[in-house]
Amino acid sequence: MEPDNWNIRLLALMSRLDNVASRPTLLTSGCPARVIDAAVASGLITSLRRGYYATAGADLDQRRVGILGGRLTCVSALRREGIWAGHDPRLHVFLGRSASPSRLEVVSLLGRDPELPRSTAQFESDAGRPRIHWARPRGGTLLRPRSGPRLRLRPEYAADWRESTLDSLRLAMVCMNEENALAAVDSALRLGRVRLDDLDDLFAALPERLHLLRALIDPRADSGQESIVRLRLIRAGFRVEPQVPVPGSSALDLLIEGLVGLEIDSREWHGDDEQIRFDFDKTLRSQESGTPCLRILYWHVFHDWARTLRTISRAVEDARFMLLGREFAGRRACRRRQ
Repeated sequence: MEPDNWNIRLLALMSRLDNVASRPTLLTSGCPARVIDAAVASGLITSLRRGYYATAGADLDQRRVGILGGRLTCVSALRREGIWAGHDPRLHVFLGRSASPSRLEVVSLLGRDPELPRSTAQFESDAGRPRIHWARPRGGTLLRPRSGPRLRLRPEYAADWRESTLDSLRLAMVCMNEENALAAVDSALRLGRVRLDDLDDLFAALPERLHLLRALIDPRADSGQESIVRLRLIRAGFRVEPQVPVPGSSALDLLIEGLVGLEIDSREWHGDDEQIRFDFDKTLRSQESGTPCLRILYWHVFHDWARTLRTISRAVEDARFMLLGREFAGRRACRRRQ
């Protein structure tokens, strides 16, 4: 076969492997050693470390993981799939005990452009020393999906540079606090990255302190923020129902005590004029149907929660008072008619 044809086949294979692959994987996939060596020599692919290669399409996180010789995991892996991953901007890597300290120093200097705003489409990690995950789960075996397609991953392709969704989710739940851990599971279920029948394996590999979260999982949550607010309100003693329909509009994010609606907005999904009009229209329709509604932002959840909770509590108290007033007025009117 002509060299150009081999190069085309190699690049196509690397594309299927998400632009990063080890030498054994390429050889097993039918690519001759001489073709790999020639591609490296010509600059068609880059050698990140001995026996570990990347194409020009590999992003910075993939290259940093490749230099270390580890696999992307925990919140860094979840973030790539759009799963809620908290707020830790560091690169999370699964490494063997033989990792080179000098390589850690090299990748510590690399990271995303701080001028770029972080979003679900911009998941590269910040510069700085990576968060290294050394230990294996109990029994020394990682969780594996029962079947690849169910997780919308191709484990046979992704294994060279990242952990499976279940493995990454398990590590993230231990690494994050409880409310972010719950939000991550809700998010993974909502997106179809894991299924309800995967939760037995997942929680069996988690510390006992996290087992109570299972009863609080609700994949109806429309965002990680919504999961976190729901958990905080439940722990504050409120009865909370997610995704409650509003006549003539979409569902409210949360309904508190059956009395007050709560909408949790983010700049990413609520920034254009049409969406803003729709959001305010939903608030009016909720009020019109007899359910007062509050709207809060990311800031209120993560930077001003104490005041936000007081405001929500006051709104619920006022709604209860109004409900009692209407019931009392109704009973008086009934007695008068009698």
